[in-house]
Amino acid sequence: MRRRHDSIIVQKISKLLIPFIQLFALYVFFHGHHSPGGGFQAGVLIGASFILMFLVGMKKETQHFSVRREFLIAVLGLGIFLGIGAVSLFFGGELFDYSKIPFLGEVAPYRRYFGILIAEGGVLLVVSMTLVVITHVLAFLPVDREGETC
Repeated sequence: MRRRHDSIIVQKISKLLIPFIQLFALYVFFHGHHSPGGGFQAGVLIGASFILMFLVGMKKETQHFSVRREFLIAVLGLGIFLGIGAVSLFFGGELFDYSKIPFLGEVAPYRRYFGILIAEGGVLLVVSMTLVVITHVLAFLPVDREGETC
């Protein structure tokens, strides 16, 4: 599965599109507070750009991927998401009540804004790395001689 795609057109168009997909993912992430979007949608876009790199066969960009590291990043994202929600419990609020976390800002609206942004960042990591892990695991799934997966 890790061979370069034969079409030069597919390779060049993909190399051109990947930075724009990732830039649009950052736009969706940072404007998720004001419009539809956020961590999940941005995570899908980031994951899709990594999968496109993998499928097209960009060796230099994908040689550093490993399923173990991607899985650990997804777990880190889940820890960020749950951790920022649990921190509000320690300051007398409810779970995911970001207005009670004093180190996020001076007034409650800023605290809520930065709390949601941190939580959505965790969601972005979980979603994007989960998509990449699933793709890598399925790409290297062992196949027996009759063509059936083991």
